[in-house]
Amino acid sequence: MKEENVLLIMAPDAEANWQTNVLIEIREQTEAALPLEEELDALLIHFPDYKEGFTFKSRDVITTTTGLTAGVLTYEHDPEIGLFEKEYVIHGIDNKMLYATDSTVIALREKYESPVNRILDSIDKL
Repeated sequence: MKEENVLLIMAPDAEANWQTNVLIEIREQTEAALPLEEELDALLIHFPDYKEGFTFKSRDVITTTTGLTAGVLTYEHDPEIGLFEKEYVIHGIDNKMLYATDSTVIALREKYESPVNRILDSIDKL
């Protein structure tokens, strides 16, 4: 991808008309970052605008295996397409925020859960 501070990691093959992927983006905030819960609230308010066709499923705050606190939002796309997305939000230093989205077909979720988690678990600092 040509965008700055973005990394796209894709499965080698498309399956069920989708190529499982993890998109990681580091954003520099122009203002002080919102507390994590407020950041999640803001994403959910705007979710219909940037997640067209998706249904919100859950919201959690977790501690990653590397000790970072992350907000996690999960979505599913309509059953015809059958996509599952998990969006992670992690505060960094100097008003940096990390957004990571894991996107896969629901039917293949179990197959890709371990490799996707290894990618996300490797994030240890911003």
